Amino acid sequence: MPVKAKKSVAVPNRPRKIGFKPLKIADAKGRVVLGPAIANQPVQVEESGVGEWTVRLVAAVPVKEAWLFKNPAALKRVHNGFQQAQHRAFAPDPRKGRDYPWLKDVDEENV
Repeated sequence: MPVKAKKSVAVPNRPRKIGFKPLKIADAKGRVVLGPAIANQPVQVEESGVGEWTVRLVAAVPVKEAWLFKNPAALKRVHNGFQQAQHRAFAPDPRKGRDYPWLKDVDEENV
């Protein structure tokens, strides 16, 4: 019985369907639902033009820590410290090779 050769069939290029974004309508209070992917996350909304708005996910920074992001020199020092710690590049122990006689009197159980 002769074996038939398989023929490859080319699939014609079908025109892609033009995808329309679903229309969202603001409610009476001006709210628009963005969906579950954005639920319970802080966002920043900016008017970027007439009738145009930009919505960005943001991370909140505590007020006590905001100074660091406003001080580029301090932020760079923190980043450098993280890099050094990742590479285990620690400063030498300042206590090494020094004599601390007062340590003999410390009660270690109550420290």
